[in-house]
Amino acid sequence: MPVHFLAIVRAQLAEQVFLDLAAQGQVEALVAEEVQGSGTRTTGIGSEVELLPKVAISGIVESADLDQMVQALRTHACTGRSGDGKIFCFPVISDLD
Repeated sequence: MPVHFLAIVRAQLAEQVFLDLAAQGQVEALVAEEVQGSGTRTTGIGSEVELLPKVAISGIVESADLDQMVQALRTHACTGRSGDGKIFCFPVISDLD
């Protein structure tokens, strides 16, 4: 079953992530777009929200290749610091031509 993934990554890392996913050849309909995102940061006074530049990368991958694709994302997009982004995966029920 195909899986749609959406990865929100740091803008400065996005090009390398995109190129690596494209080179794997397992991802269909690979798309990237500039977005803004934020997590909630707790300060001594309360919570603070700040919009930061991010890139949303999405595509379709077969479920058998999902783990390899997620590992490629983590290899190139994770720095271990707050703000690395998120990876979301959704089953594709059907597609329309």
